[in-house]
Amino acid sequence: MRKSIILILIAGILLFTGCRTGKIYRLPDNISELKTGTYINPDDKEDSYLTIIYNGREYAAYGVQGKTIKDSMIDKCIGYIDGDTNSRVYSLVDTKDYIADYYVNGVMEQVGFLRAIDTIGKSVDTPDYIDDLEYDIWK
Repeated sequence: MRKSIILILIAGILLFTGCRTGKIYRLPDNISELKTGTYINPDDKEDSYLTIIYNGREYAAYGVQGKTIKDSMIDKCIGYIDGDTNSRVYSLVDTKDYIADYYVNGVMEQVGFLRAIDTIGKSVDTPDYIDDLEYDIWK
């Protein structure tokens, strides 16, 4: 009985720490804070979105992780936001039209995805691991 409890505790600790060895947990040297902005929906001035600016493109919230994301799907950490090195942003291998954000030291955090603003009204390939949250600007 005592061994079972100890094993459950160890499993719980590993679950919450996540063993943190993948790309998503390593902060590269010389990484910098990304600039943020605000996108206001031209069809509804009350509908605004925080944006992240990367490589000359502006990205706004689009969706969340729907399926498991493997380390091989993440290209690299491209920076952090809000002065918090735990609030990280990643480029993706499958697409340049989306970037991912993740808070690495949160409990049960979910990967979020932002889509490039210059794709509004256009058809783009969305990886199957991204679930659309149906924000008005993407309809």
